[in-house]
Amino acid sequence: HTISGGWTNNGVFSGGTSSVVFNSSTGFDEIGGIGINNFNDITFASGAQFGIVTDIAVAGNLTNDATSLSLVNGEVTFNGSGLSVIGGASVCSFGDLVIDKSAATVRMDNDANVASTLTLTNGVLALNANTLAVTNATDVAVFRTNGYVLSEDVNMNSRFNWTVNNNLASYEFPFGSNAGDYIPFVFELSTGDAGTVSVATYATGANNLPLPPGVNHVKDQFGVDNSINTVDRFFQIDILGGTTPTANITFNMTAAEVGSITTLLGQRWNGTFWDAPMLGQTSGATSVTVPNVTQFSPWAVSGNSTPLPITLVDFSARQVVNQIILDWSTASEIDNDYFEIEKSYDAKKFVSIGTQKGAGDSDQLTHYRFTDRELKEGTVYYRLKQVDFDGKSTMSHIVSLNVNPAGKIELQVFPNPTTDFLNISNQNGLSDNVFVTMLDGSGKVVMKGEGNGASEPLTIDMRNLNPGTYMVQVITGSTSRIFRVVKAE
Repeated sequence: HTISGGWTNNGVFSGGTSSVVFNSSTGFDEIGGIGINNFNDITFASGAQFGIVTDIAVAGNLTNDATSLSLVNGEVTFNGSGLSVIGGASVCSFGDLVIDKSAATVRMDNDANVASTLTLTNGVLALNANTLAVTNATDVAVFRTNGYVLSEDVNMNSRFNWTVNNNLASYEFPFGSNAGDYIPFVFELSTGDAGTVSVATYATGANNLPLPPGVNHVKDQFGVDNSINTVDRFFQIDILGGTTPTANITFNMTAAEVGSITTLLGQRWNGTFWDAPMLGQTSGATSVTVPNVTQFSPWAVSGNSTPLPITLVDFSARQVVNQIILDWSTASEIDNDYFEIEKSYDAKKFVSIGTQKGAGDSDQLTHYRFTDRELKEGTVYYRLKQVDFDGKSTMSHIVSLNVNPAGKIELQVFPNPTTDFLNISNQNGLSDNVFVTMLDGSGKVVMKGEGNGASEPLTIDMRNLNPGTYMVQVITGSTSRIFRVVKAE
């Protein structure tokens, strides 16, 4: 059926299996009246300017190709037992949207907005790599009985956006899994302005694959796969237009996704590595609440007292006259009692040469140094044994160094490759200054520096340089050397 004007119903309309197309293009028309409107498929054609001023129910598809369509002055209910699709070339902006499908799904083939309330009585609202935006900033704008929202897009494009602003309340994002489990995400604002909170989530395989966009591992601090202790679900949380919000956030997962993992802890990916779990978290069998969160982005949930990283940022060895200096740094630590430093001359049999107290729990960059004064000419190997308070330990990667007789070593650059800073040491025990010139691949001078480098290395900041190969000329006294240095991504 094609309607070229308005629609007024004061009785009961049952669309059966029919399709109704509103194609008016001569002015603004409305669906009105005090009757009951039960459509099957309803289409607002290209060029139409339409609005509703009464409630309508749709058992089939709603297609919006109209020039303008206002659905904010009436309630739109999707019911029936078959699949419904919200589609068309134009975005639908609802006032009150009700999902009441009998064991069926409403699939979004385009973005949709809800200005007043979203009611999930029964059935599934599948985002299908689109964004559902609830612009009512009250925490009661979304209500559910048995229904839920399905995100489940590995590219994190199935977004539920909810305007929160500065309303200090608890917002329950009503997600569900493909298996029908209810797994809400809860955002409870405590201070600040959250603007719009945008959330997506999806389940993974048992090895946590595929990873979220921008995340490249679920390894522990020493590069060991930690997927066995990581829940098979990721979350993406973004703040759009907010101003320094602080919130308590709660993650829920299915029992199958958690498996045998206990003592759950939420962890945030900061763009480079996994932050240490924030302190004060509380967890249940399939949920965890993280308090006082101020930074957002991808999140994972780990457990079994084996968080994703105690992140070892770097580990290096260098000779300074008649001693070896070992330097390492961690970006975060959990239950780290101490490091045991081990040494070998064949990279097979290691012996302990000392310990260094750890920071325990830390989410700050921590630097460590150990000095080995027992030198033997030739190649020497070092590794770190990180020991937790409960006695569990993990080994680092091995670093090696070619030890020369004292007095013969003059200049060293390290680490190489580097991602941020390059250190240059003058190790001949003299007080001559070190002059540094760095050139890019085209021979252009990109940096110059000067320092002593005898007691402490001269540090060159390479963070603003593009990844690639650079030539570094180092001059001290009568000695001049050129080093090839790689700036890694």
